[in-house]
Amino acid sequence: MTTDIPIANQVVKRQKRRLTEIQSPPLRKDNEDIDKTIKHDTHRTRQILIGCVGCSTFLWLVFTALVVLMLGFQYKDFNLSDAVAIAFITTSLATVLGLLGIGLRFYFSTGK
Repeated sequence: MTTDIPIANQVVKRQKRRLTEIQSPPLRKDNEDIDKTIKHDTHRTRQILIGCVGCSTFLWLVFTALVVLMLGFQYKDFNLSDAVAIAFITTSLATVLGLLGIGLRFYFSTGK
């Protein structure tokens, strides 16, 4: 009787293994489809977000260029002190380029 139990356990294990082998390919296919859908959705979302970041970066740089031109040509008596103009230009440039860098790093990340 003691010899029958290990053989029965081996048979049950073999049957379970066969069942998982039979059931695994469709489950793998479903999981692959889900992974592809998630990757596609994530990629599309990243494309939209990087477009928004790029557009806002461009607009902010155009705005900064207009302010600099207005300061340089004294358009309609537009005037800022030198310290304020320098602070505006440097902080806005650093902020906008940093935002663009963060967006690009997010967009081109490898997921590690």
